[in-house]
Amino acid sequence: MDRSQPKYHVLIVSINSNIRLEFQSYLHKILGAHIAFDAIGLDQVQQPEQIKGYQCILFSSPLVQSEFPIPIPKDVMEIICTRTFNHACLDQIIRIPPGERVYIVNDTYDSIVTIMDQLKEAGVVQYRFEPFYPGCIQADESIHYAITVGEPQLVPGHITNVIDIGNRIIDISTVNELCEYFHLPASLSNQITKSYVNSIMQIAKLTSAYYQDYIYSRQLLQTVISNLPIGLCLLSVRGEINMVNRRFSMDLELPETGTTGRNLSQFLPHPCKGMDFCHSADYKVMNRSGKHLLLSSLELLLPNHEPLYLLNSTLCPVLADGTADYPPLPDPVFSDSRYADSMFTNFTTASEPMKNILEYARRLSLYDFPVLIQGESGTQKKLLARAIHRTSSRRQHPFVCLNMPMGLNVAARINGTSGHGGGYGTGGGYGPAGGYGPGGTPGPDSASGPDVLSDPGGASGRPGAALIVSDPLSQMLELFKEANHGTLLIDSAEYLSPEIQGLLIHILQDNRTGNVFGTRFSPFDVRIIATAGQDLYGMVQQGTFREELFFLLNAASIDTLPLRKRREDIPLLMDQFFRELFHNKSLMAKDVLSSSLFDFLMDYDYPGNVQELYNLTRYFFSHYAAHPLILAQLPSYIRNQMRKSGQDHSPVRLRVLAAIAASPRIGRGAIKNALAEVGVEVSDGRLRGLLKELSEEGLIRVNRTRGGCEITEQGLMSLHH
Repeated sequence: MDRSQPKYHVLIVSINSNIRLEFQSYLHKILGAHIAFDAIGLDQVQQPEQIKGYQCILFSSPLVQSEFPIPIPKDVMEIICTRTFNHACLDQIIRIPPGERVYIVNDTYDSIVTIMDQLKEAGVVQYRFEPFYPGCIQADESIHYAITVGEPQLVPGHITNVIDIGNRIIDISTVNELCEYFHLPASLSNQITKSYVNSIMQIAKLTSAYYQDYIYSRQLLQTVISNLPIGLCLLSVRGEINMVNRRFSMDLELPETGTTGRNLSQFLPHPCKGMDFCHSADYKVMNRSGKHLLLSSLELLLPNHEPLYLLNSTLCPVLADGTADYPPLPDPVFSDSRYADSMFTNFTTASEPMKNILEYARRLSLYDFPVLIQGESGTQKKLLARAIHRTSSRRQHPFVCLNMPMGLNVAARINGTSGHGGGYGTGGGYGPAGGYGPGGTPGPDSASGPDVLSDPGGASGRPGAALIVSDPLSQMLELFKEANHGTLLIDSAEYLSPEIQGLLIHILQDNRTGNVFGTRFSPFDVRIIATAGQDLYGMVQQGTFREELFFLLNAASIDTLPLRKRREDIPLLMDQFFRELFHNKSLMAKDVLSSSLFDFLMDYDYPGNVQELYNLTRYFFSHYAAHPLILAQLPSYIRNQMRKSGQDHSPVRLRVLAAIAASPRIGRGAIKNALAEVGVEVSDGRLRGLLKELSEEGLIRVNRTRGGCEITEQGLMSLHH
């Protein structure tokens, strides 16, 4: 053990490894400049030498001190740590309805009594606390709430409302005792005490304000829900009933009392027990009488609050054959977590800014106004649009994608010229933006119909051919009809031609009248989401995008993040993609890539963003042959860019690199001889300078003593260029 700094040394002894790590981390954070903290398990203590050199031993409990197996020298201070619950957990605890009986769960009765006293000291007196620990009396099934201190496995199985406030933290009194024993500066002890008190006061203020608002808001919400004529139920993120109205209770035949805090699935017959309703999805269920219902669940995301789920119940009529007539659902109806496609769970991220974007997108899914998603190519704009649709109230209806510029047969003209183009796409192709030809106003006799959508290609060039090719207006109206009650995605909106922009403006503005350019249609109920790879408002200012359309599309906007601004996600995404490609759940990118290649990919800027990273993993997958891939195996487009942007090598530098590559661990004298053989003379000083430059650039490794020089992967790639 290195005891050069700091001056004092304390050994933490505990049975629980998590507690040891928490104590060590916490104490190091506040006292680490003065005291070095080491930790050891009680079962690991065997020899007196293990405690030699420590001035103090900190025991996590009296039990640990009593079972310490070796004698402790008299000059070593023994301190039993005083622990308290984390006051930051108060806001979770006060969500329990006042007056409820609550189990306090831990491994010993004494620790439970201590926790109960600490909770009462903190002002939590509105509940009837009862102890529960291994070996005590049989669990009372009328108790539906439990608070545990890092021991959730000990909670009775019938209780689903469990608040785990984690392991108890070190009390300020223990910290002050250490400061006093080691004669640390009084200012340090005062500052720690001040910070501790301030944090407690802040938590107390927050919980007090929250508790008052919580009671009022809950009463107001309960009144509103109770008086609605439709069946509604509000669930917590754990599936527990927070509120339920009479209509919902009648539909699902719930008891009149005792449902609050209980898991909804407990009240359903056996085939439906265990169903998880905490996802935005639709569920086929039945009540105890065998009547079939459809439950639609919608996730509600509120600031500074865990998610809530609003369920709406609909009784399904029974057909003549005795089966339930469920509403038509284009997507599967899920009873578990297998619904994840195109939802927010598809996004892999550890980036806080990206998490904020996803949280905002989740909130937007609750509303029905247009959304504009802007960002660079490959930043998952379309996936985000699908996720918004799939978690919205429109998820049972179509998600139709108009891809620009391949979207409409814009060249069809009344004069009989044949059409061209690919129909409205699914986001696949790119090409020149379409537009009207001369005299491009749609004609009243142009044919329209479903055939246009499945085969919008051209007809013969004879006069009158346009009558069997749908004109742009008819195609656009057909597209809105296809998306009715659902979502229409306008993909790559920056490629919309001026004519198509004008059409969209008229359709969106005149939808209520059902009349555009004299063409009558039934008004549509469609939500619009648009994506753009450029700044649309910048295009408005340049005169290349209609201002009216911009504001029709941009009721709310999301700017996606390029991958270079969420670098912490690069290894996560690589691991995910490689695992999918290799069908190996435990595989990591570092198993496939050399350290140099992995480091390069961590620093690479990814102009193609997530899509480019996905393409690179597929490229590496196709080149993998049981050995880690190296830098020289990067795709040529990246290697070429590196060559263009990298430093040009002089002939002497290239000769030095070639000599090192040809003879690994070559010494400076041998390099000089190799250069001389090809007619290159360099002084010892110049050669030393070159080797230092190449080493600093990561092209070679200069080993110590007689290890010589070795070329790196980056050096090999540079040499091959």
